Amino acid sequence: MPVSAYASAIVGSALLTLVILAQSGFWQRKEYRLDRALTAIMRGDEARWPYVLHDAALIGMVAAWLFASRLALDSAQNIGWLFLLGLLLYHGYRIVKRGVVRPDLTNKAILVLVLSVLGVVALGLATARWVAYGALWWSSLVIATPFVVAIFVSLVNVPGALRKRSIIRRAASHRDTLRDLTVIGITGSYGKTSTKYFLEQLLVHAGRRAVATAKHRNAEFPVAQDMLAQVAADTSHYIVEMGAYRRGEITALTCLTRPQVGILTAIGTQHAALFGSVENIALAKWELI
Repeated sequence: MPVSAYASAIVGSALLTLVILAQSGFWQRKEYRLDRALTAIMRGDEARWPYVLHDAALIGMVAAWLFASRLALDSAQNIGWLFLLGLLLYHGYRIVKRGVVRPDLTNKAILVLVLSVLGVVALGLATARWVAYGALWWSSLVIATPFVVAIFVSLVNVPGALRKRSIIRRAASHRDTLRDLTVIGITGSYGKTSTKYFLEQLLVHAGRRAVATAKHRNAEFPVAQDMLAQVAADTSHYIVEMGAYRRGEITALTCLTRPQVGILTAIGTQHAALFGSVENIALAKWELI
């Protein structure tokens, strides 16, 4: 096996590992939501120049495969090295700026990681007839990996969605039993978490058995989990932080928790790309009131 083949295998394997970890972490940060992921991809949260390397590698790779049959094998491998080194520079820049991006190892993240690794291995075996192209083949696998991860995120989301609906129904039934509970909903573009904790401390010091949603739990499913875990029959006040990325999500939270008091902290431009306009943000937050 030529030295260049060993080198491309080492570099390619390292890049595949980095991409699988980074993509799994990316989807986790976006709560495995397609709308949030697409918005982040289209907007771009970093300097643009490293993305040019990635896009150039993708376009050049497609062209290289179209003409691969007309090129000498050594020429195709050398072209592949250009793409592989471009991808290495791109991911190296990301590591210098942000470190090695990886997900928190929740059960869902581990499942996505395992399935993604198996998917990339399966893709490699399915395309093994082109392994002689060396760096061109490895760089193509690296470029294809984000799509492989996205496919398995979608598949994992299906049973996950069924489980979420089951827990939300259980939480709604639990809410039916809490007839004396006062629910306080808090929403806004910013200040929700601080307001929640300030209010919880005020109520506790006033002698109330008050609890607030834990950490940054502010979507329908995490709040449902929180209700089942924290809210008991003797709880007097439940303070619910309510977040949204689309209109209708605050409505879903209010249907679940049924607040008697609503606090709207402020309207800003956070997540404007998802909402479409500040006016839509205001309408979404106003669903609580």
